[in-house]
Amino acid sequence: MEAFDISTDGFMNMNGLFTAMATWMGIAVILLIISSYIKEFLGSLYRTIRVTQLVFLSIPIILLMIFLFVVGFK
Repeated sequence: MEAFDISTDGFMNMNGLFTAMATWMGIAVILLIISSYIKEFLGSLYRTIRVTQLVFLSIPIILLMIFLFVVGFK
């Protein structure tokens, strides 16, 4: 996150990992909304794209759970 110089003040002092996850999830939600509007344009690929976007949306949630589980052992 240092390469992008992201300020974490708006994220209530969250570290870079949580900032990256929040950004990732925000982009995934926006893409899900956009794909629902262009459903006719995507045609037969719509279902595949929607499933892929849902997987990309769930990746940060799964990583967060794993991270919190590992931190719990500390």
